[in-house]
Amino acid sequence: AALDAAEADSAFGQTAYTLEVSSPGVDRPLTEPRHWRRAAGRLVRTRIGDTPVEGRVLAADASGVMLDVAGTQRRAAFADLGAGVIQVEFAPPTHQPGEDAP
Repeated sequence: AALDAAEADSAFGQTAYTLEVSSPGVDRPLTEPRHWRRAAGRLVRTRIGDTPVEGRVLAADASGVMLDVAGTQRRAAFADLGAGVIQVEFAPPTHQPGEDAP
């Protein structure tokens, strides 16, 4: 609807075009405490010190984040944590963090 008037006025000419829409979503790094709080329940990749880790965000507060890494809860202070990146999952987890997979 937003482009209907522009198309009617021939602003785009007679040439076909492709409209691409994106958002600062999944690949935006988690760098602030509020980003980590919003990512609760999501699978992320990050670094704790020099060690790369992948885990599910259980909780985040003003000082750090609690991750479920391969069934083990791991606390990391923001000072020790690298930028996190949410991992795309096409199916929700079938079990709660900390439980063995079925």
